[in-house]
Amino acid sequence: MEKGETFDKAFKTMAVELHLNGKTSTEVGRELGIGPDLVRRWAREFKASESSSFPETGNSI
Repeated sequence: MEKGETFDKAFKTMAVELHLNGKTSTEVGRELGIGPDLVRRWAREFKASESSSFPETGNSI
């Protein structure tokens, strides 16, 4: 993972689903090559507003 790298909605949704289905943020991060803090942030965004989370342009890190 490099600074400024962006992830699309599908990738973020997959990461969140893995996390919400029982994997820890550390496990998901390790599997996908991202930081566990990013997984937790995306999960919070998703839980707060599932329908409007993750704009198509993606967020950079």
